Amino acid sequence: QAVFEGFEVQQLGSAPTASILSLSTVDDTGTLQSPIEGIAGALQFNNGLAFIPTKVILEPGQMHLFTLKAALIHTLTPYIGTQLKLVVSSIKTNAKNIRGAFPVPGTTWTIGF
Repeated sequence: QAVFEGFEVQQLGSAPTASILSLSTVDDTGTLQSPIEGIAGALQFNNGLAFIPTKVILEPGQMHLFTLKAALIHTLTPYIGTQLKLVVSSIKTNAKNIRGAFPVPGTTWTIGF
């Protein structure tokens, strides 16, 4: 068994982390996993990095698909034209072997009307 504890994400776009209100994950079963919320990025991000906890026990050979979600603040006017680009910089697990390359790129979003 491997215990998967969560994702570390990094904001590489031009939008400040203050534009992000909350982060969460959803797995392929549709179960919401450990959302984290703060005051406009203040509690989630430290030096551009945030940890999204997701407690899952994986059996050998078992796989899960996760979707990472970011909710933005209501007042985005100051950030129009900036980009949100979250990448998975690492995962926290007790697994001995992890296959894959980091960072795992995500979608780049441009904030607009």
